[in-house]
Amino acid sequence: MQSENVARGTVYLTIQNLFVFFFSFIFYALIARVLGPAEIGKLSVLLMINAIFLLSNLSLNFALQKYIPTYVEKGKQNEIGGIIKAGLTILTPISLIAIIISILFSAQISVFMFGSTSETWSIILILLSSFILNFILFFGGEMMGFGMFKETAIQNTLNTGISRTIAISLAIMGFGIVGVTAGWLISGIVTLIFSLFVLRHNLDLSGNFSKKNILAFSLPVHVFTIIMFIQGWADIGVLYALSTDISEIGTYYLVVSGVAVLSIFYIPISMVLLPTLSSRYSQNGFNGVSSTANTYIRLVSKILIPLGVSFAALSPTAIGIAFGSQYT
Repeated sequence: MQSENVARGTVYLTIQNLFVFFFSFIFYALIARVLGPAEIGKLSVLLMINAIFLLSNLSLNFALQKYIPTYVEKGKQNEIGGIIKAGLTILTPISLIAIIISILFSAQISVFMFGSTSETWSIILILLSSFILNFILFFGGEMMGFGMFKETAIQNTLNTGISRTIAISLAIMGFGIVGVTAGWLISGIVTLIFSLFVLRHNLDLSGNFSKKNILAFSLPVHVFTIIMFIQGWADIGVLYALSTDISEIGTYYLVVSGVAVLSIFYIPISMVLLPTLSSRYSQNGFNGVSSTANTYIRLVSKILIPLGVSFAALSPTAIGIAFGSQYT
């Protein structure tokens, strides 16, 4: 993978991250004024359910990012279809089983999480959107493996932009949380269609590739994904378990969402990093990997530490302006 392509990919994904943060920030600023703290608390729990379901994808998208560029560098393009087929053969049945079981028990999940069946439809809609998102992530991994950074940026921006726009529109129209989750589902369907369209010339599923090799790479990465899930959602889970007022969870979730502005600096680089490291390793071994990884660590550290301190100092004022005085 050429250095110019990597640099161009980082630019595309940085622009994507700016758009994603813009749509997300506007969404939370508006939804905080439409739904109120208690409903925002319920929304945060629904998004936690979404994140739990996404663990069923076994991080297979990262296996595509590893093997596809390696085979491209080795001139084995004819065998790439086998990699994609092996990944889909694993992902599809697991996702189908997970969605069927989850929907069958959606009423019980609603009672357990919210004390009644009132949010059953919201849970079903968020689960369906999660099911579709499993495949969006998979095909996004394929795009990254082929170095289709611009298409990946469009995919992520499209998903975020449509979901937030429809969700806030339906919420304003009085559909509440059901409208928000419906927006997520509609956006997922549109984004999946887009993904299949841009990959229409790279969906040849001929050839064979070992599922064991796919899982041998993806499962260790998935352990890290689970750790990141715990890191990202453990605070919401603990607060949910200990708090008697779900509106407190809503307030906390909005604050955490506001901090996500820092992600526009490190996520684009990290998304490009894996296929780049895979390509460099296939060419130069460990020496090709270490220099790239060290550059990434130095760059991210120099950006995030001063920015984090600055945001912490301004947080009370920023929260009041962004989400309203009821959240300060």
